[in-house]
Amino acid sequence: MEELIQKVVAELARANYVVALTGAGLSTESGIPDFRGPSGVWTRFGQPRMDGYQRLRHNPASVAKDFLRPGMIGMGKSFLLAKPNPGHLAFADLEKMGLLKCVVTQNADNLHRRAGNENVIEFHGNAYKLRCLRCHQTFGFFQWDKLAAHRLRCRGFIKTDGVLFGEPIPPDRLERSFEEASRCDCMIVAGTTALVYPAASLPRFAKSRGARIVEVNAEETHLSHSISDYFLQGKTGEILPTFVEGVVRLRGK
Repeated sequence: MEELIQKVVAELARANYVVALTGAGLSTESGIPDFRGPSGVWTRFGQPRMDGYQRLRHNPASVAKDFLRPGMIGMGKSFLLAKPNPGHLAFADLEKMGLLKCVVTQNADNLHRRAGNENVIEFHGNAYKLRCLRCHQTFGFFQWDKLAAHRLRCRGFIKTDGVLFGEPIPPDRLERSFEEASRCDCMIVAGTTALVYPAASLPRFAKSRGARIVEVNAEETHLSHSISDYFLQGKTGEILPTFVEGVVRLRGK
């Protein structure tokens, strides 16, 4: 593993534009359960209905009930109690060092921002925000003045920022994510099996543009033996900090 880490560190150090794609596996180490894993919320309690977005305008109360299902309340509590773990902090350090240009995350828990990352694309939304479906402007839950001004200007339907089943990814986030993937010459894929589309397309798109793929996951994925140039198996919170330490040592020579 040490030799592999050294190779990845060298790859990061010579890269011009590093982008990360992260998923639930990163946040499970902060105490937030995943959805599809062996102990995932949907595995234990069943997946919610797939027509949430279609029901939203006609019966928003029924969509609200989806969040009161067994397991979802516990998920909400875990969000409130969670803190950034060493994996999140490592990504923030890599950004401060000028190596990491952007994090595209499938997580809605806000932990990348709390860790210190500034250029974050929340592909599936942020649980602590609201969003207008017409203009896609986002708001904090208690930004009453901005919400009132927006209602006068746009009159779009306001919902939670989290992307529902059947809901299109906000176009600005989709466009920005693929733009970042097209620019990068190295992509770190961490804590995601890359099975949920369209986010799952990003590593293959980056690879098709010549990027090197560094995968950090607890288990092998379909990427591991297909497009990943480096696969490091283990906890993201243990492996990602070694990248930071390695770059610091390399720069100190």
